[in-house]
Amino acid sequence: MRRYLASLCIAFLSATLAAADEAPRLKFLSQETLYMPKAGLAEPSGLDAREEPGLFWTVSDGTAALIALQAETLSAQVAISHDIRGIEGVARGWDSGIVLMVHEQSNSLVWLNSNATGSPHSLPISKLKGFDAVAKHFASNAQNKGLEGIAVDRARQRVFVVKEGQPRVLLEISSDLDRIVDHTVLKKDLGFHVKGLKDHKLDISGLFYDSNRNALWMASDRGECVFLYDLQSKTAQRIEIVPHTRKLPDLKGIEGISLNEDGSELFLVSDAGKKSSFIRLALINE
Repeated sequence: MRRYLASLCIAFLSATLAAADEAPRLKFLSQETLYMPKAGLAEPSGLDAREEPGLFWTVSDGTAALIALQAETLSAQVAISHDIRGIEGVARGWDSGIVLMVHEQSNSLVWLNSNATGSPHSLPISKLKGFDAVAKHFASNAQNKGLEGIAVDRARQRVFVVKEGQPRVLLEISSDLDRIVDHTVLKKDLGFHVKGLKDHKLDISGLFYDSNRNALWMASDRGECVFLYDLQSKTAQRIEIVPHTRKLPDLKGIEGISLNEDGSELFLVSDAGKKSSFIRLALINE
């Protein structure tokens, strides 16, 4: 039995160290203002790359719309208006035109077809099979601690959503949006900690699935940092950001996170009022 337990420990440590060795660094490239109330983009709260290079989907907390964002010119326009305010995350689905989102206040999945007209569909996760296993994590009366980010593994048709905090919880949802397949409380001992910040204040405010690493990039608003969460070992690392001309990005209020299509750059959007911004980072794989 002791040998068996020792083997398990060694296997776990090996997986963790391998993940650490493979973790990239991020090089800061640029940060530009992204406060565009006339285009409906005053509170950027989600980001996901579209199939076309340089184009993204984003959402704004106070605007009931799906917004198209062009990175090169940093321009935005409402693509589809709908009737649900308070959207907090966005991710492109595996079927053409399908876009999935989350609504924090009601802890609901929201989805629509960007190629068609019509109202979006909304489904509280409390209606999903398997919710009983996570219900206690959603019983808190804490404000603004509901679903905050969403990511999609398009190849395997997996959907991930994250509860922002108190506690931080990652949920995997089935491809038919019918049941909760798995869940993980994102505890400090899994790597979720920031020096000087109390654990109950650390949040996860954005998600993006990285198919090359089978991992989730996670943005933290209160932590002002980026984590990379390995789905196999279920451990996270805070990713180092290398300065550009001695400058580092201001990560206050980051709520959206996405790689570009070839995985060479990582983008962030922050919700910081008139100081909301679009941040570009290059991946350094070592």
